[in-house]
Amino acid sequence: MTYDFDERQRLFQEYLNSEENKERIAPFEQLCDEYLALREQYNNSFEELNRAAEEKVVRREYAKGGEVVHRGAYFPGMLDLIIGGMNRGRLLKKPPKDNHYNYEYLFDADDRLICVKSYASDLKYRLTDIEFLIHKDDEVLSLIFERHIDDTWLIHGMSKCKYRNGLLLRYETVWFGMKENESMKISVDTSKTLADLINMSYLKIECSQIDIEEYQYTEGLVNSFCWHHYTPDLKALEENLVTFHRDEDGDLSTYTIKKIGGLKSLWAEEEEKQVYRVSSKKKKKKKDSKKIDLQAYLENRLRDILSTWDEEGIYAISFFLYANEAWEYKNYSNVTEFSVSYNTEADCDGAGEFSEERWNYAFWRQDEVPIFQADEEDEGMEVLFDWYAQQGIKNIGYEDFNSCYDDKMNYVGKGPVGYYELLSQITSVAKKLQESGFIKEQFGAPIPIIIHDLEYVPYVIEATAQANPNGEAKVFLAAMKELGITP
Repeated sequence: MTYDFDERQRLFQEYLNSEENKERIAPFEQLCDEYLALREQYNNSFEELNRAAEEKVVRREYAKGGEVVHRGAYFPGMLDLIIGGMNRGRLLKKPPKDNHYNYEYLFDADDRLICVKSYASDLKYRLTDIEFLIHKDDEVLSLIFERHIDDTWLIHGMSKCKYRNGLLLRYETVWFGMKENESMKISVDTSKTLADLINMSYLKIECSQIDIEEYQYTEGLVNSFCWHHYTPDLKALEENLVTFHRDEDGDLSTYTIKKIGGLKSLWAEEEEKQVYRVSSKKKKKKKDSKKIDLQAYLENRLRDILSTWDEEGIYAISFFLYANEAWEYKNYSNVTEFSVSYNTEADCDGAGEFSEERWNYAFWRQDEVPIFQADEEDEGMEVLFDWYAQQGIKNIGYEDFNSCYDDKMNYVGKGPVGYYELLSQITSVAKKLQESGFIKEQFGAPIPIIIHDLEYVPYVIEATAQANPNGEAKVFLAAMKELGITP
């Protein structure tokens, strides 16, 4: 049986008002009250919590990307395995020299994570959130403070993780919103802070969203979890059972989703028959002597990733190659990493056709999905280094700085060993994706693939031109000239 949009809306509203729904949401309404009480308890504790965290910290870690995921690289849950675009980002070996990172993690003497500082890419890596973790037995409560325009720090989110024998049993997150109290009238006073307005009851704090993940295990390995998603403003509760399946190597490979609550009977039947692929890295396979087709490997990986991108307004794709002396793999340093991401019209906020805000990666969202990452456990980097070996490419990461600059100190090199070789392969694959019509079909328009480093040097500009054979990048290339980056 099928239903048109209006009929679905009517049935949905009817269900929301039903006694069944009221009974189901009652525990979540109670949870809202409990978290609002906790917020009231801790909301004025920012200075105390921040001082305590800085006194206890013994080491720090840093990460790039993962801004859409709670806590980034240390996200406790598993929703990123089933929801497209939930990239955790990646941990960095060392803090980058340019201080461009999205997360700073603070650990105490017991190696427990006690504080997470978040920095926003679109605000030039300004500190925007600080999360404090309070450990008690097998439970971790976290308080997420948001920095407002008046430099007021207020709790806008909380989480709670419950463990048993080191295994996560339940992971709760709640986010708060502010709403004007219509019964209150106040004259305009620019001296009042957000905290003042809340204390005066002019702004009312409410729960805006609750998510709960409950995990089940078999012999210490997760086999399923229940995901409860509650929107208090709508009184709408979605409940799903996610069941995982493992491949012959024991890795999570596929999953099914069964609706166990809410208005499930109208459209759940067909969805529950679907088997989905897990969005995760597989364990490393044993090496064999077969010749590695790096372009085929890249094309398969890229098609899988780009096929999950369905956000509205994507106007360009980033193929980002970058070598950093801090990045080490096996016995090599200054290795080249490769990641992909995209930018949307909303991200560049109506910037001009040839503007730096539209085309310079420094202004982009930078929510990167790594393809080759300098990590001993990274399957992609192992494939890349095996390919280097088969191609007879040695001294990976080496760069002779004396021969990289001309007599006027202009850079004439092409990156460290391994960089340009990888760039050539990626350029060929990008060209295939364009010529095959995959990009146009996936995004509904012929959008450009921008191949770049942190700087737009001539050989990466040339690579972008080659990768977009039908003029997909003509506006980008014109912008580079307009901005004086290329002659």
